[in-house]
Amino acid sequence: MLSVHPLQHEFRRHLLEFYAALKLAPPYDRIEQAVSLLPTLLANDRDAHCLQDLHDVATKQQFFRQAFIEAGLVSRHRGIIMGLLRARTLNAFPKQYHYLLNLFDSQPVKHDP
Repeated sequence: MLSVHPLQHEFRRHLLEFYAALKLAPPYDRIEQAVSLLPTLLANDRDAHCLQDLHDVATKQQFFRQAFIEAGLVSRHRGIIMGLLRARTLNAFPKQYHYLLNLFDSQPVKHDP
């Protein structure tokens, strides 16, 4: 049986680093809600992802995005984050967290190579 604890730990770290990069106080209650949703999302996945699939960055990000949305994190600090995106003040934002940042804007964040 697949242990989701390492995945939950990684997701929690991603969320804390995401909010730190934005210089915003993380909504801890919603973060814990999102982290606790991961086992349910994995169990409900019809494709029944195996451990190897969860080593794939895109697959993990898919589950992380879904938990982020379902826990309501996409509505927390939304106005502030959208303002930062519109002002283009996030050009140096860590690339590994663009998959979450892009949930706040219809125009995905583009990064320079």
